[in-house]
Amino acid sequence: MDSVAQSNLDEFVRNVRVPVQRDGDLLSWQEEHFRFIVEPQETHLMISIEQPAPEADDEQQLLTLYRRTAPQRFMGLPVRIYQQNASMTGTLAVPWHAVETGHLLKLCDALRRLFESASLNANRSVVRTDEEF
Repeated sequence: MDSVAQSNLDEFVRNVRVPVQRDGDLLSWQEEHFRFIVEPQETHLMISIEQPAPEADDEQQLLTLYRRTAPQRFMGLPVRIYQQNASMTGTLAVPWHAVETGHLLKLCDALRRLFESASLNANRSVVRTDEEF
């Protein structure tokens, strides 16, 4: 990572609305029921969002997330959506030359909105199902 990218990453951390934990190069923070993880890699900055998978209809939420990221592009970046253990996770990689404070803040905000909207849709389908019986 070059000095400009490092400076932008440091500024991004200062602008996150909640306390950020550092564990070596790994950065993480909690926003409501979402956990964000930022991890520098050799050529990219990895940004992940994790959310506990809903007890009911986790497949519906996963499908909603897949549909919302189709055709596998998200703000110009490919997003990988998967369920691991009891969490839904979305991960994207930002090339070092594109690490800019404002862009990182927008990406994290967009990831949060994506997961919030998928959760709402999954909950609505569960509510509709319950009301039908």
